[in-house]
Amino acid sequence: MEYEGIELRQYLAVIRRWLWLIVLGTFLAGATALVVSFLTPPIYQAEAGVLIVRSGSEIVLEPRYRTLTEEDVAPIINMQERRKALTALVTNSTIGSQVIGEIGSILEPEEGEAGMLLGMVEAKLDGDLIRILVEADSPEKATTIANAWAHAYEGYVNSLYVGTTQSPAGLQIQVDEALGDYQEAEAALTEFLGNNQIATLTNEISAKEATLDDYYAAQRALDRLLADAKTLRESLGEGVPSSTTGRNSLALLLLRARASTLSSGLLVAPQVSPGQQVELQVLLDQQTEITEDPAQQLSELDTLIANLEIRLEQVLALIDEGSLQQEILQLQEQLEQERARERDLTSARDLGWETYQMIARKVAEVQMAGQTEETLVRFAVAATEPESPIRPRKRLNTLLGSVVGAMLAMGAVFTLEYLDQSITTAEDVTQAVGLPTLGSIVTFEAKSETQPVALRDPLSPAAESFRMLRTRLEAAIEDTPSTFLIASPTAMEGKSTIAANLAVVLAQGNSSVILVDSDLRRPVLHTLFGLPNDKGLSDFLLEDHPDLDRYLRETEVKNLRLITSGPLPPNPSELLQSARIETLVEELKSKADLVLFDSPAILAVTDADVLGKHVDGVLLTVEAGRTQREATRIAGERLATVGSNILGVVLNKVSPSKVSFYYYRGS
Repeated sequence: MEYEGIELRQYLAVIRRWLWLIVLGTFLAGATALVVSFLTPPIYQAEAGVLIVRSGSEIVLEPRYRTLTEEDVAPIINMQERRKALTALVTNSTIGSQVIGEIGSILEPEEGEAGMLLGMVEAKLDGDLIRILVEADSPEKATTIANAWAHAYEGYVNSLYVGTTQSPAGLQIQVDEALGDYQEAEAALTEFLGNNQIATLTNEISAKEATLDDYYAAQRALDRLLADAKTLRESLGEGVPSSTTGRNSLALLLLRARASTLSSGLLVAPQVSPGQQVELQVLLDQQTEITEDPAQQLSELDTLIANLEIRLEQVLALIDEGSLQQEILQLQEQLEQERARERDLTSARDLGWETYQMIARKVAEVQMAGQTEETLVRFAVAATEPESPIRPRKRLNTLLGSVVGAMLAMGAVFTLEYLDQSITTAEDVTQAVGLPTLGSIVTFEAKSETQPVALRDPLSPAAESFRMLRTRLEAAIEDTPSTFLIASPTAMEGKSTIAANLAVVLAQGNSSVILVDSDLRRPVLHTLFGLPNDKGLSDFLLEDHPDLDRYLRETEVKNLRLITSGPLPPNPSELLQSARIETLVEELKSKADLVLFDSPAILAVTDADVLGKHVDGVLLTVEAGRTQREATRIAGERLATVGSNILGVVLNKVSPSKVSFYYYRGS
């Protein structure tokens, strides 16, 4: 919930910041809509009415229902759909052409086309009343068109709906035609039933399927008999103990009996050579006695197995040949064609009979219905000339234009805010670098005097914002004395002004402060304090045994001393990287409570990177509405890479209306 509140405050802040643009957009859009409304020609609207008075009779050709008269139709017909259909018929080109033919003399040339005239007409349904609304550029024209359109519509609809669509004489012709169609269908079905081959094909299919079943039965029987014979053969081949001789003889006798039954039954069906059939049958007939001689039993079994295998191969050959299956499939296809033909003829006969019966009944029903000639709609309300136009609506258009203008202006504002990547608020600072904003310095007017604003105008909002920065900075300091570096991502963001004014308010707070102008490229601190720059930091770093006190210059601010940059060296970065800079920082700590260094832009040169690792903390200065978020982020990353301790960000050149403190100005 807290996050949502922050987002809402951000949106409200954007609206407050751009309120002037939103108001301007609203005013311009409303004024434009008002001007356009005055310049737009007036449009008048006339209205005529047509009443739906009856629903009509209805002939129902469905045999399960009877033909309905007007009294029968009224309670059950879907009157809502009927009203919709009648309303839709108001705007059609046929009526438009008829109206143009009647009143074409009062129409403009471009209105003489049916399509153009249709655009001027609108129909609305109000119960049983159809309202015909016509818009035109004059009240007389609108009234004339509305009345002419209503009369034309009345005649058009009544010609469509009124009257019997089917006469008894016309229905009687359909009865005779339906009877003839039925008789033809009945004759065709009778002829087919007398000559069809359904029964013959069914018998042939059954016979061939029975033969195929016999083949498969013979195969199964032979497989079982061969398996039993081969099992007995293996038993006899292993040697027959005297105790099992009788049992083997009995088994051989059973095999002979099964083979004899198979020969007289299933094996007779397949076509085999007479010699093979006689050979097997003689073998079975001659062995009528049971023998106990193992050798003779083996010989008899071998002969039986050989003949059974030959017989099995013959049966399998008949099955694999496939001719019988193919014949069955062909016969089944012919049978299906015959049955389909029978179904088609039967269906045609039944349909013909039902059609004949239905139309025959309707002839009597139509004669009883007694259709009468009446009207479906009647012209009910004549149009009168309108006194005032319906368009343009100046007040409504102005209001809508203002609303649209406000919406467009707000859309443009939020688009600009989205596209604007500069830092403008403390929230932007947090999003860009994740650092707190220690102070927001309000914009103040630059003067020609060489004095910081905190010294020149101590009661100004700018001076008050520097004192607030001092308070927050002192709260962030853990140990004293402390050294600070004032730096900015890019040039011309006011970091020297921040350094000078912060040094003034720190000194005014009874702290001993030394301000060092370490910008050896474009120094300005000596100008702000009105001091010469004949010697300074560059001289100190170049001397072998420098005396720091020689370079400390007193300012008009109590407790504040300044070390100017001195003559500009050709190699500022190399000079700041010397070991002497660390000695300088330590000496300065011993001579003051707080030491502030003014550094060049971080992204322009490496001076800030060098100085940042020697001080206790860095204050990053960004200019509101100018410094880009990406530049601020990169600057913060560079300082963090060299081990600098970034205490926070100072937001410079903020509008006084955005700083939430009050100040008092002396008289």
